[in-house]
Amino acid sequence: MAETATISLIVACLALAGTVITSALTAWQNIYLEKMKHRNTFETIVSKYRDPLHNAATDLSSKLVSLMEKGLANLNGYRDDYVVKHTCFVIGQFLSWVYILRMELQFLHPLSDMGRIYMTLNEIREVFRADSYPDSYMDASFMIWSGEQQAIGEIMTVEGKDGRMKCMGFSTFVREWDKDNDASELQLQKWFDSIMAAIRRWNRTSHNLQHRLKHLQHLLVELIDELDVKRLYCPVDDRTTRLGQEDRHCPCRHCQRAWNEKSSI
Repeated sequence: MAETATISLIVACLALAGTVITSALTAWQNIYLEKMKHRNTFETIVSKYRDPLHNAATDLSSKLVSLMEKGLANLNGYRDDYVVKHTCFVIGQFLSWVYILRMELQFLHPLSDMGRIYMTLNEIREVFRADSYPDSYMDASFMIWSGEQQAIGEIMTVEGKDGRMKCMGFSTFVREWDKDNDASELQLQKWFDSIMAAIRRWNRTSHNLQHRLKHLQHLLVELIDELDVKRLYCPVDDRTTRLGQEDRHCPCRHCQRAWNEKSSI
């Protein structure tokens, strides 16, 4: 009897262990499948908006280079209205695609390989909203608060024929912009007040404006690199062109690495 009871107990323990192991394996499999589903969903969304965000970042970087190197002084009033509108558009275009990406991913936890892109986007937002820089004076030139950045992104975003969100085109932007000239209340132009004011009183001796535009352009170069890790869009030389020299106050990794190396010598 004792031997039979012992055997029964062993069988029961083995059955229990088998049940526990099976449950654990099933739970692990469910977690793994859920993670894979999350990754696939995340990567599908990112791949869908990687190209337009990359193009928007490239357009804005090129515009900042043009502003910093040429300014408005060389135009002598020729087509300066176009410069104001197009500068506001490329800023709005970038903020629109950032807004769309954030809206699509708002319920998904970012994957580790997207962490760097998120960090760079956050740094760009911080540079836009900063109202002063070290070694410079208080100046709102090209300053856009976080809420204003989101509002611009919302306003610039429209629904396409396929039902997907996208940024409005330049012709639509100009049409909406010109409507404000005849309206009693500004709907579009008011969000770009600091940008318009900065361009129209352009002064390349403004240290604060120099810092902001240079820092933005450096971060955009980093974002372009991060969105194009396989180097499919731009030659290496075009991708790595940065305005000015390394700046110890610039948040981009290139400048920080350069200054850390200088400090360690």
